[in-house]
Amino acid sequence: MGERLQGHEIATALGIDRRSVRRHISQLRAAGYEVKSSRGSYGSYWLGQGNTIAPLRFDDPEARTVLLALSTLLAALDRNDPLWEETLELLESMRAVLPEAVVAEAREQEREVTRRIKKMSAVYGVWERAEGRR
Repeated sequence: MGERLQGHEIATALGIDRRSVRRHISQLRAAGYEVKSSRGSYGSYWLGQGNTIAPLRFDDPEARTVLLALSTLLAALDRNDPLWEETLELLESMRAVLPEAVVAEAREQEREVTRRIKKMSAVYGVWERAEGRR
């Protein structure tokens, strides 16, 4: 069983109000985490057994790689694919929390990868036409 924290302790630690704490608790529960609680003036929250939330931590090269992978996936997906919107949201969320220098470097790499993908696609198209596949 995890550490028990009162709502006001969580709110203070995160710099949010108690209503936001309750909303985030609901989101965690909806995501499948077992968040237990006790009511009353000394009520508290804690994670059920086997539920831990480890923060994701990336160094700069890892963060750039994740951004590049997401942007490459986004470029490969059709906008009507449900995964497209999810990928875009994740990419934008990550860009919003990473240092500007990391995001700028990733965008530069994204341009280079996009250029290479377009070039490979053009070569593949020529090959398909030569083979009579198109």
